[in-house]
Amino acid sequence: MLGSSLLQQYLLSFVTVHIDSAILDFLMRQLLGLPMSYFHSRRTGDIQRRLDGARQVRIFIVQHGIGAMLAVVQIIGCAVLMALYSTRLVAVFFLTLPLYAGLMFFSVKVLRPLFADLEEGQGSIARIKSMPSRESKQSRLRQRKPLSAI
Repeated sequence: MLGSSLLQQYLLSFVTVHIDSAILDFLMRQLLGLPMSYFHSRRTGDIQRRLDGARQVRIFIVQHGIGAMLAVVQIIGCAVLMALYSTRLVAVFFLTLPLYAGLMFFSVKVLRPLFADLEEGQGSIARIKSMPSRESKQSRLRQRKPLSAI
């Protein structure tokens, strides 16, 4: 288990370094190939936003793309090992896989918005609790002198 996670981290780091260097080389070639009028006609913030967009693409590829690729390789490896051990086990796995995918789809499409609404509701509760309580208003009204006593 430790060896496989170390191998996975090594592969992830190796691919990350190569993707980073390829993206940075591409960006530098593109930027150095642009005429000076391009830089004079644009503000620094515009160029920075474009570079930040490229950085976000790199992060997405590295974190999600490579992780997904390694997960697929692990699933294939596990399926092969299960097939060597028991074909019935592989059949049960592949028969329940659509059910699992359907439940995941359901949780993303239906449950996530419900939990988002619930979290927004907790913010409402915090607002209500921060307001002066009804009981304290009633006690203040009781402490005032009645109009007949005046």
